[in-house]
Amino acid sequence: MPARQRISEPKLILLALGAAAVMVLCILAIIGTADAWLALVAVVAIALIGLGIVADLRGVIADTGGEPEAAPPPPGRAVVVCTAPLTAPQVLDALAATGSEHHSVMVVAPEGLGGHGLLVDERDYDRARRAETATVTALRRAGINAAGCVGDRNPAHAIQDALALFPAASVVVVASEAEMDAYHQHLDGVALKRRTGAEVQVLEAH
Repeated sequence: MPARQRISEPKLILLALGAAAVMVLCILAIIGTADAWLALVAVVAIALIGLGIVADLRGVIADTGGEPEAAPPPPGRAVVVCTAPLTAPQVLDALAATGSEHHSVMVVAPEGLGGHGLLVDERDYDRARRAETATVTALRRAGINAAGCVGDRNPAHAIQDALALFPAASVVVVASEAEMDAYHQHLDGVALKRRTGAEVQVLEAH
């Protein structure tokens, strides 16, 4: 990846000081000689210095405008998002339906999505913790390496936080019928893939 262009503070300071110096000298010269053409020279010189500053800033803005794409995550990992306990066969069926590898699975239960929406309280956390713990336990009993956590009530934030701790190539969201609209509203799979490298798919629970 090419190095990002940084703002050169000494360069900008020198340009600004140069503009100020030119302006002061021209003012003194105009006062001493009363030559109007010196005013024109001052304007042109300051304009050229200003263009130099703008060009430097535009180069930095153009270079940092886009988000860098994430590096490919390790193979064999998957993140499963749910708000209700899932059995091992349910998780495996969901992973198989999306073609996801599952040597290691991270279970994420968003706090509040399956309860009161934006109003999160202890009951929302307890519900999410039970869903995560029961699902992780079922997977471990089935011989699958699994861990879990309670995530943010916004599923996009929950997924991004989980992938920061557990980079994975695939994210499978297992949602109830009532939750489908919430997931479609808050999840931008394209943006998440660009930031994390993971493919995000939403499946309705059966």
